[in-house]
Parts: sequence; structure tokens; C-alpha cells
Amino acid sequence: MEAFLSASNGFIVGNRITSRIESVPQSIMAQRSMPKPRPPRYLSAWLKTAAVCLISFFGAAFAIMTFNNDVSVTDAFDQIYLLVTGTNSDGFTILEISYSIGLGLGIVVFFNHFARWKITTDPTPLEVEMRLYEENVCKTLIQNAGRKESGVDVS
Repeated sequence: MEAFLSASNGFIVGNRITSRIESVPQSIMAQRSMPKPRPPRYLSAWLKTAAVCLISFFGAAFAIMTFNNDVSVTDAFDQIYLLVTGTNSDGFTILEISYSIGLGLGIVVFFNHFARWKITTDPTPLEVEMRLYEENVCKTLIQNAGRKESGVDVS
């Protein structure tokens, strides 16, 4: 007569109780909750695109104007101020302020860091160029090592 004892996980065989031990491998499960995807923000994307287009357009217009006229930036700002407002500038305008701020921000964004703080984990343009330089130096050293003491050395 066999019966199952659920409490002790054992069996009754005849008059004695036998138990069964099973080794079950333990597994560690980590549950990672993924954030719910946000709905697309079309207005924000269009505004960003429009801002980039306007900045590119006016930046190109400024570059062409200064290149073609071959003038200093101060004279170019005077011309722009006169064209936009219809009056002569008194020397220091919003153009100089926005140019100074934009130039500083452009440099920070292009070089991808401010002081010791990096904006993204991407390498900066200087780091990329230094890596390429190191690779070129290593390749040149390896190539030159094979040419040592061979008759003619042509670079």
C-alpha cells in the first residue's frame, strides 16, 4: 500500500515511511522592468527640425555675407543690424551678445565636454584624431622595423 504524504514529501511503504530528496538546481532570475514607450512627440520633432533649418540658413547667410564682402565681423553686424532694424547700431547690440554665446556653446557641443564634464560618452573629435595618430605611428614603426639596415631607405 502506497500513499502520498504531501507534508513530508514521503511515501508509506508497508509500515515504514520513506522520503525522497530531490536536488533542484537553484536559478537566480533578475526581472528587469522596461519603461513603457512614450508616444511620439511630433510637435517637438518639428520644432527642433525648424530650429536647425533656421540656424543653418542664417548661419550660411552670415558666412556667405562675410566671405563675399571680406569684412570684419563688427562691420558685418553693423550691416545686418541696419538691414533688420533700419537704423544704425550704437556699437553693442544683441547680435554681438548672441554671437558670443552661440560661439561658446558651439565649441562646447562640438568638442563634447565642458571642463571635466562630458556631454555624451562619444569620443571627442580630438580623441578621434589622437587615436588615428597613434595607429599611424604604430603602423609606421612596424613598417620601419622591417626596413632597418636594408640598402636603400625611401620614405
